[in-house]
Amino acid sequence: MTATPRPGFLESRSLVFWVTVALMAIGAYWRFSSMFDLWGDYRSGIVASIVVWVVYGVVVAWLIFRLQRFEQRPVSATVAAVAWGFFVAGGVVALVGEDLQSLFDKLLGFDTSREWGPAFRAPLIEETMKYLGVVALALIPRVRLTRVIDGVYYGMLAGLGFVVSENIFFSNEAIAAAGGQGIGSEIFDVLVIRGIASLPFSHVVFSAIAGAGVGYFTSRRGRPVAGRLAVTFGLYATAFALHGFQNSPFLDDVAGNVYIKGLPALAVFLIVLRWGRSEYRSDLRRLADTLGPVSGEDVDSLATRHRRKKAAEATDDPRMAGAEQRALIRLLVTADRYGPDSPPVVEAEAALGADSGSRNGTPAP
Repeated sequence: MTATPRPGFLESRSLVFWVTVALMAIGAYWRFSSMFDLWGDYRSGIVASIVVWVVYGVVVAWLIFRLQRFEQRPVSATVAAVAWGFFVAGGVVALVGEDLQSLFDKLLGFDTSREWGPAFRAPLIEETMKYLGVVALALIPRVRLTRVIDGVYYGMLAGLGFVVSENIFFSNEAIAAAGGQGIGSEIFDVLVIRGIASLPFSHVVFSAIAGAGVGYFTSRRGRPVAGRLAVTFGLYATAFALHGFQNSPFLDDVAGNVYIKGLPALAVFLIVLRWGRSEYRSDLRRLADTLGPVSGEDVDSLATRHRRKKAAEATDDPRMAGAEQRALIRLLVTADRYGPDSPPVVEAEAALGADSGSRNGTPAP
């Protein structure tokens, strides 16, 4: 019997996989070659900024990974999404950013371009490249990007990769401007302003909104293509507009304008996140009603870590109750991923039966 393939990014038979890997390799060359001019004079500062921002990226990626309520998406695809944002999107910006600025200077005039250019130039190249990363993952079958919430998740990670790439650049520029003095303080300032304070209004949010459109397109296969494309590009255009508004000169004379201009993006993101989670939970409720060991009511009680912890603590054996909860979630996710009658579901049901039997004092078969 042929083994059921596990979800993941590594799929050697996919042309999109190899193209994605090639673009990451080329992007890595572009991204690191852009640091070459500063390397000789500011080597220690560049190394320090890379270390700080990579650690930042790992921490935020872990937090995003923890946001998942049921399905634990493949780690390989998670890493690939971050790598796309860092190497491909970041590399392309490093390669063509100055040329695109020069083009805007010629088309709009120098003064207008410097004032309004960031509102158009940055979203045009940055949102497009991050968006294409989510599209690439959607085209690799084993990634299984099949829901709105999947697009939100991978969009957040692609945006995070770009945040890390971009802020390494800004940290290096700050170090060079300071003549290599005060490396720690220069990196710390960029970290606080661009990494922490701006995170809820950053590329992570923009890309999540655009990525939701990709998830919508892949999850509505029975609907007309024109309507699916309209929603997909509508969400991309929304991310583009929100990014452009944040970079625009509007409200530049108002204190706290970064937060004022960022709040619409955060609000749209929270709406999209709620939409994706609600859709996923509804699907799992319908699926649960077709399975014997689990019901739609179980889905609600398992929906958050807080609910699971509260329910487990109300039992005589919280540890065993927690094990049964994890087995129920594994059964739900497996049935959703492979189909309710698939061999992996039979194994998940057996594992659930073993956990329930142990909890009730019955030896596992």
